[in-house]
Amino acid sequence: MGGHYLQGGVGELAAMDFATISVEDDDAEAASAIIAEYEKSNTSKPVQHRNKSIFTTPLILLTLTVILMLLLAIIFSDYR
Repeated sequence: MGGHYLQGGVGELAAMDFATISVEDDDAEAASAIIAEYEKSNTSKPVQHRNKSIFTTPLILLTLTVILMLLLAIIFSDYR
């Protein structure tokens, strides 16, 4: 196996063909069968998306509130 540590470089590297698997010539047919079985079973399962975080919405609201308060403070300040 090789190249799998390059997955962390996505964004700076092209996002494809990182991981490689090398096998002996005698094992190529068996390896191909294993890969085909894996790909077949991997595509039949539905992808379930999980909620990223329970804090996402409150964090956005807090950030917007702070920005609004800063803007109001600037607008209504007596600084000349």
